[in-house]
Amino acid sequence: MAENSKTFNKRVGLLKMLSELEGRAEPYSDVLEFFGNEPEILFATQLQNLLHPKNSHRTTAIKEGKYVEIETVEQARQFISSLLLANLTIELRSAES
Repeated sequence: MAENSKTFNKRVGLLKMLSELEGRAEPYSDVLEFFGNEPEILFATQLQNLLHPKNSHRTTAIKEGKYVEIETVEQARQFISSLLLANLTIELRSAES
């Protein structure tokens, strides 16, 4: 995750555009700032985006109520925990078969 953050930070233009979209006086110096300097929120957001890599996938997930707004550390932890529990349950059930 830290590597992804560093890679994104090299794209100064993207940070500047994001800052301008938010109407910030000063541009973000680090993508983590956008997530309130909370690595867990960044990580949960990245996981969710990996699950829905295309815009059409995200749109479908939103309509089905599977796409969640992750704005707090608590929401990030809940999302990560739910994802892990769901996948571990699938793995354990397949191992039982």
